Amino acid sequence: MKKDKCSQQTSRRPLKRGTVLLVLLIAFLPSKAQDIDSFGLCSEEAWGFINVYDSTKSISAMYCSASGFSEGLAAVEKGGRWGYIDVNNNVVIDFQFDYANSFKSGRAVVATGELYGVINKEAEFVIPPCYYDLMPYELEGDRYYISRDSTFFQGIIDSAGREILPHRYTYIITYQPNLGQQRFYKNIPFYTVYQDIDADKGSFFEQFKEDSYQFSPEKGRHDIYDQKFDKLASRNSTNYTDGFSHKELVRIDSFLDENIDLVAAQKVKKVASILYNQELDNREDLGSNNESLQYGVMNHDEIEDHLAGLGYHLFTNEEGKIGLKKGPSIIIPAENIFFRLLNGAISAPITADISYLQENYAGTYRAQGDDVFDLFCVAAGDREKGHVYTLSGKKILTLEKMRMALSDITQVGFKYINSVEGSPNQYGLINWKGEVILPSVYKEIDVLRTGQLIVKQEVIVDDGVIEHMGLFTEKGEVVIPLGVYSEIKPFQEVDNLYLAVKSNSLQVKKISMNKRKDYVVLKVSDNSYTVTNRFLANLIFIWALDRKTGMVPYRQFRSE
Repeated sequence: MKKDKCSQQTSRRPLKRGTVLLVLLIAFLPSKAQDIDSFGLCSEEAWGFINVYDSTKSISAMYCSASGFSEGLAAVEKGGRWGYIDVNNNVVIDFQFDYANSFKSGRAVVATGELYGVINKEAEFVIPPCYYDLMPYELEGDRYYISRDSTFFQGIIDSAGREILPHRYTYIITYQPNLGQQRFYKNIPFYTVYQDIDADKGSFFEQFKEDSYQFSPEKGRHDIYDQKFDKLASRNSTNYTDGFSHKELVRIDSFLDENIDLVAAQKVKKVASILYNQELDNREDLGSNNESLQYGVMNHDEIEDHLAGLGYHLFTNEEGKIGLKKGPSIIIPAENIFFRLLNGAISAPITADISYLQENYAGTYRAQGDDVFDLFCVAAGDREKGHVYTLSGKKILTLEKMRMALSDITQVGFKYINSVEGSPNQYGLINWKGEVILPSVYKEIDVLRTGQLIVKQEVIVDDGVIEHMGLFTEKGEVVIPLGVYSEIKPFQEVDNLYLAVKSNSLQVKKISMNKRKDYVVLKVSDNSYTVTNRFLANLIFIWALDRKTGMVPYRQFRSE
């Protein structure tokens, strides 16, 4: 294994840890939102933190920028320097960096000047600051960094700064939506891109700064790797359509599932045969670990084959109309001109519904062992009306021609659209038995993983649109009435916790999204809710909630 150039440098001495206690000048006012507007040394905007569990532990907007809390610390910036505070607003690591990122596994990426390194919680450099870029990367439980060294080419180093993949690539691209989510392919974590650099035009760094688009990752040699850092194959690409295709990667991924421990040369040989074998059945894709396929629905042929294995089959009468049988029994009479088999893939179905879905919708969990539940139904009808049937033959929804349409199969039932000429579409929701959960009067209906329902309605006014939102249980019972709040968003990491904006009859949709708003944090229990915090802010970074501490960053603008 090659030793990284950066690791040969002498590490800087430990940096000072702060001991200064910043006094928290904030009081919780139950009848009035807190306008926490200190700004400190910041000119145009300031950042603070709201505690969603305990309003007395919020931190006022006194920092010029901030990360979210992680492992008990948050990186914050004031006076052009970054340091770290704890949840009590104590400075734990002094303001001494030109940039600082969140801690993870006891390590954080920081910058001195334009170069990045990694520190521990003692403020000691464990990887010296000599990289143009460092991006943390978790792979098979180990921590790595995708880095750009003094050549500005990318490579990969481990948590000790040792070079794992040489720094000779223009880009290293990961196969996952972001670095905190599941990879698209279980065994193919990333690919590299290489383009020749014209040395006569200057260094790669100089050329990249002048025009980064000339090094677009769609162009160049693409190399794919497995999680053991073995290169599997190479392909020259000129645009995003002639690199490695999704189907090819799925086939390779499936092969690696059982052969990841082969020596590199054997894997390369087999991957080459997969790439050049054009006769493979496309059905092999169904066994992949690709996230979009795992959560995707089947096409018509796949549904028909699956249901045939359960004894269902389509039949046609003398008039050419279509119906459905199970064995010799008629489930849906042949009285339909069109007939479509539907599959819904839902995550974490309501426990109380599972036996009914199994009996009436041929419901079953997927073989991969994920909490994804497949269910099946039928959309059929004639020229006048369409209907949705269960596989037990019950008609649960009638859709009028040119006016109604099935919108989605959700965790709690069927969402449908009711269209009225000259008016926006309106959504309704029925349960698995065809009973109305919500009538079709809503601009939007969002079904959460808890089964709770967020709805939106709009009121047209002279100068725009006023939005009202509400919250209902999975049975359609009111939790938060419409009109109290103009926005309601769930904290994804904590069930039954919501961020809402107090309704204002003067606040119309066309107003800037950055306008300061009257926010509240709501805790829902059964069919009621309580306000746990209230404050004024321009932007709340709800996705950055730290579940352990309850801290979430917010931002205020001085112009407000």
